[in-house]
Amino acid sequence: MSLPLFKTITILFTCLALFGASNIFAQQPAYTYYSIREGLPTNDIYNCVVDKKGFLWVATENGVSRFDGKNFKNYTIAQGLPDNDILSVNIDNEGVIWVMPFQRTPAHYDPISDKFISGKTNLELKKIALSYISYCNPLENGGISFININGQIFIYKNKKCFNFYVKNKNNLGSTRVIDLSNEKYMVVSSDSLRIFKNMLPIKSVALNYNVGRTAFANNQLYIADSTKLVKLQILPDGNVGKKIEQILPFAISNIFFTNKQIAITSASGNIYFADTATLNMSQQSFSFNAMVNYVYEDKYENTWICTKENGLIRYQQKGILTISDEPFQRNFNTLCFNGNQLAAGTNNGQVYLYNAPYDYKIISIAKDKNYSGWVRQIVATKNRLLVAQEGALVLINKQNKVLDILNKKKNYVNKDFILLNDSTLITGNSSFVAKVNWLTLKKNDSANIRVTALAAQSDTNIYVGSNTGLYYWKNYKKLINFGNIYPILSNRVSSLAYNKLDEILWVGLASDTLVVLKNNAPIAKIALGAKLLGNNCRSIFANKKGEIWVGTNLALGRVRYQYQNSKFEYKIDMFTTADGIAAKQINDIAEKNDTIYVATTSGISIIPSNININVPDIDIFITAVKLNNKDTALQNVFNLDYKHNNISISFSAADLATTADRVYEYRINNGLWAQTLLDNLPLPQLAAGKYRIQIRALNRDGNPSKKVAEITFNIVAPFWKTGFFWIVIALMGGALIYYLTEKRNSIKREQSIQVLLTQKKLSDLELKALKAQINPHFVFNCLNSIKFLNHQKRFIETDLYLDKFSYLLRKTLDFSGIQKISLQDELEYSKNYLELEKLRLGNSLHYNIVVNENINTKEILVPPMLLQPFLENAIKHGIRHLPNNDGEIIIEASIQNSNIILTINDNGVGLNKSKKINELENPNHLSQGTTLQQRRANLYNIDVQYQQAKNKIGTLVILTFKLEENI
Repeated sequence: MSLPLFKTITILFTCLALFGASNIFAQQPAYTYYSIREGLPTNDIYNCVVDKKGFLWVATENGVSRFDGKNFKNYTIAQGLPDNDILSVNIDNEGVIWVMPFQRTPAHYDPISDKFISGKTNLELKKIALSYISYCNPLENGGISFININGQIFIYKNKKCFNFYVKNKNNLGSTRVIDLSNEKYMVVSSDSLRIFKNMLPIKSVALNYNVGRTAFANNQLYIADSTKLVKLQILPDGNVGKKIEQILPFAISNIFFTNKQIAITSASGNIYFADTATLNMSQQSFSFNAMVNYVYEDKYENTWICTKENGLIRYQQKGILTISDEPFQRNFNTLCFNGNQLAAGTNNGQVYLYNAPYDYKIISIAKDKNYSGWVRQIVATKNRLLVAQEGALVLINKQNKVLDILNKKKNYVNKDFILLNDSTLITGNSSFVAKVNWLTLKKNDSANIRVTALAAQSDTNIYVGSNTGLYYWKNYKKLINFGNIYPILSNRVSSLAYNKLDEILWVGLASDTLVVLKNNAPIAKIALGAKLLGNNCRSIFANKKGEIWVGTNLALGRVRYQYQNSKFEYKIDMFTTADGIAAKQINDIAEKNDTIYVATTSGISIIPSNININVPDIDIFITAVKLNNKDTALQNVFNLDYKHNNISISFSAADLATTADRVYEYRINNGLWAQTLLDNLPLPQLAAGKYRIQIRALNRDGNPSKKVAEITFNIVAPFWKTGFFWIVIALMGGALIYYLTEKRNSIKREQSIQVLLTQKKLSDLELKALKAQINPHFVFNCLNSIKFLNHQKRFIETDLYLDKFSYLLRKTLDFSGIQKISLQDELEYSKNYLELEKLRLGNSLHYNIVVNENINTKEILVPPMLLQPFLENAIKHGIRHLPNNDGEIIIEASIQNSNIILTINDNGVGLNKSKKINELENPNHLSQGTTLQQRRANLYNIDVQYQQAKNKIGTLVILTFKLEENI
């Protein structure tokens, strides 16, 4: 905007504001400029339009841009445009976005692919021939029309294109097509209105105007003819009804219908507005140092101004205005009204006194360069101003002269002060809080504390904020520390305000929190963040019951609240630079005539206290989906294989009502909502399953929008993770298990058969061994011995012999059907055998059986009659040949290295001599019993060794087998 226009608005506004006419604020403009810096592809803008989703589409000489209120997305020939130079963008009744390029075929936007479709892929569009001067307008009953300089009219409707020709006498061409009814069209030419039915001319209405630019809405045709503005009522049959003309004091460059008004541009770059009913000119007008190509108004009452070389300009009807005179573009720390005079302090020792337009003074109070000039606080008393600097307190009198009150040489820094009455001042600094009579400079009461903020509950009770929390200075006595009772109040206090109308104290903490106290007890906490941007509460102002204003480092907030029945409820309205606030940081707040004045780091903003800014639900749309980093056509539901599980979702929230930063929330499968500032959601390496993604935006008041975008992804598991696959695997596994089980059982059966065969062999060997062991000679000798004893009438010995002989025969028969017996039974059997031999041989045989203590003979199993063959050999081949008939056999059982060792030691003639004797007595005899016993020992893995006895007399037989094998 040009500087003269800004000054005019400033002067008008300031006059009205300072004299109480705050209701005029809503008529004041706020401008936002968009250029290449904000994301546009160029500063040469032709026109714009808002689609049904709320996006602003902008036609430029370097492509098309889609604007969501915060970010621009640019489209070029890479996204399907037939040319980058786009003369206009339009939307038809069905919501289709159309672009008209320079001397190429038109194109329309396909939201599924997020690209444009032109004559390259649509043969019907290829029929439309545009020229270097062309016109395009949507039709009232659907479809769109195109006109070239040669008088060709192209109608594209229902995906079909047809055309007809209009010849003009002055060759200036036609500018607009109006759809009167089905197949009946009116063509606005340079000299007449031509009516066609079924593409054939049926009527012509002459015009007494040189038709330049036109606009059409609500059956009203607006025509610009040099300085004349004309409105014609178009009847359904094509006739012209009521006509209104208005002569303007300037040449008309173009006209545009903006819902409520007709916008008129001049060649000098000014914009004027006329009433749509009467064509009377409005007092509202804008002046730009740029050529205006187009003016458009959206549903939020934003007026969009498209310019050549100066980009896109948004004009908003807002109730917030900033005093914009260059001297007032400062960092103001504090505000105060002295009557109708506005005083504002800066951080460089200056106080601005603003009375009326062109009547303001700048008072410099920082005369000593050694002290900071930061103006901390200003209060008014009897048309005078008390001003607290960091190192001094001064008075600006009625003559605007600066008088020192407190000595600057004191080693403290002023932080805040409160004027209780005309003479009493509560001052707080970096060392103490004090009650001071500023007229006499007498300090009545004080307390040592580093002060950050002050608030008065009454003339005798003061709230003191400090780096160490909140304190209560009751009756100017000892400070009471709230932090000792309520830990949250031990944090640094940055601001205080006591609302005497409802007796509620508001405490701004440096820990991103507002604490609310009633009767000196906290009743609520309000966190800074989404509903009130910022992390530091810099100022609080209480102006009425149930309402305060809060300034943070990022926004201004109005808190409306109520406290009833121990329940605290509140609502926050937030105002930011997007709404017209001069800067993000709010340093101080004041009020005059139901108008809020805000000191910021870039000037003073003025707001009606009852301002209400509409907070619509922000609509959100999924704009693109990438699968494995490749664009894909949009769908509501995606059915994907497991390889396409790297997903990226792009979305956009269309909100042209504000320029505030976007905050989004998303959730998956109805989980918890998560926040993000990005307009893209990556979902990498998703596992197989169903994913229902919901996305929404936060409205400018911090509440989530009710409008939610949703998309679903069904990712199919790989075949090896499907149930069918595992059923097949289970069946195959079952078959394999069955096969292996049968194989194992077959092997077991074979092994069982082999065991049976082995057992049969063992049984055969046992029988043969029995035959060899209990040989006829042994039986015969036993019977002869019994007979001999009987003849000797030694009946007692005969009975004993018979008993032992019968026991031995019985055990032999018992053991013949058993594969294993205990070692105890085996030794008992061997003992009975030796007893019989001893009775038979008389005193010529002695024996001894020795068992080591670490052997449990009951638990160890051995083949039955294992030792008997070896004992028989010892007697028959060793002891029998002794010359003194004094034979001895020792049986010993022991364990060594997990081996059972059984030894039979005799004192016979020995192996070598026995062998020679046997060869002499029985040269052809083969010891079958010994052979059978060796085979039997091999079957049971028993190692049998024959050795010369230790005393070199007799024979030692050693039988060894594993203990764990348990034979």
